[in-house]
Amino acid sequence: MSHCSLVFNCIPRCECRYSEITSLLKLIDRKFSNDGWIDGNDVSLSDIEDIRASVDGIKPIDFERFGLTWGAKTVNDDPIVVVVATGGDEYSSNSFKIDFSPSHGKPPLELFLEVIELVDPIEAFYFFDTVERLLRQNVYEFGTNRFKIKSLRCVEYLDSATISRNWGQQVFTEIPNSRKTLLPNGILLEFDGNCTGFAETNVVRNQLEAMKWLGMIHDYRLEKVAER
Repeated sequence: MSHCSLVFNCIPRCECRYSEITSLLKLIDRKFSNDGWIDGNDVSLSDIEDIRASVDGIKPIDFERFGLTWGAKTVNDDPIVVVVATGGDEYSSNSFKIDFSPSHGKPPLELFLEVIELVDPIEAFYFFDTVERLLRQNVYEFGTNRFKIKSLRCVEYLDSATISRNWGQQVFTEIPNSRKTLLPNGILLEFDGNCTGFAETNVVRNQLEAMKWLGMIHDYRLEKVAER
């Protein structure tokens, strides 16, 4: 089975985002049967004040420039892990990441969409480790360096501003071999295959075709993508 993460990349806001972190943990609790949360120091987290104290406990004096990275996990035999990079200036990485073990299978799309609404990312995607390896192994030649978005994953969301800046809405909505859903602030792409079976050859082929269509890569080694 493949390991999966949900990744939500955001614009730096120079703030800790306590409310969004709290809402994210509660949202995951509603989707899964969890026995509670603990932070990196094994301190129990039950409400926003616990989370505020935990985040503030690792907040560096140069937070406004470099930000911080904070994590928590469920108190289960098979934990779900949340890692948040927040704060800092415009050059800092800001993201929300949810790591699932293979036993959880493919996380529900409903959860993915609700987190998009909650944290307002510029990009979000499903990251399957086996699919990612196949994707990277079969890129023959990368395209221009002007794109900040380096790959299209098997489930990919981009906000409207990013799409318009890089390609334009019309080009993006014509991407082949993908299902497209218009969301309030962006577009959701889904490539065929559930990434768990694995029908991953078709998933990777469709991802590579889309990336070539958008000029993100020049070519790829389609003949070397083999069923596993």
